[in-house]
Amino acid sequence: MANGEDLIGLGFPHFLSRMMGGHNDVVSSQGSTIGSATPLLGGYRHYLVTASNSGSGLKMPQVGGDIGVAALRGDMWMLTNLLSASVVLYFANTVKGSAVTIYVDGGSVVGTTGVSVAAGKPLLLRPISASTWVGLRSA
Repeated sequence: MANGEDLIGLGFPHFLSRMMGGHNDVVSSQGSTIGSATPLLGGYRHYLVTASNSGSGLKMPQVGGDIGVAALRGDMWMLTNLLSASVVLYFANTVKGSAVTIYVDGGSVVGTTGVSVAAGKPLLLRPISASTWVGLRSA
């Protein structure tokens, strides 16, 4: 699959390239709070967690803003935990300071509390507003 940069080079608009291009990244989890967690950037939408650097935290970007830094409404995100232990995915408050709510597995979680992703499992996520994400965890 072509990545977004290749599609831009072929003349595709940058928003379309971002949606159509394959973007994967390998990350290490770190920390145990939202402040010390490894930040994930908006330029990639499939993260593979392959290592732990003194903790299990990952931090999602805010919704809206600069391409490559923020998540955009409607983006499909996937986090695959390849570790033998669970990781926690945190969500920062919005630019205006409002809490972010994640609806996953029939319930809701506040973003600063985090969503756990079990060992060897994926989590699909989609931001539907600046303060709301919906998700589907693997059984």
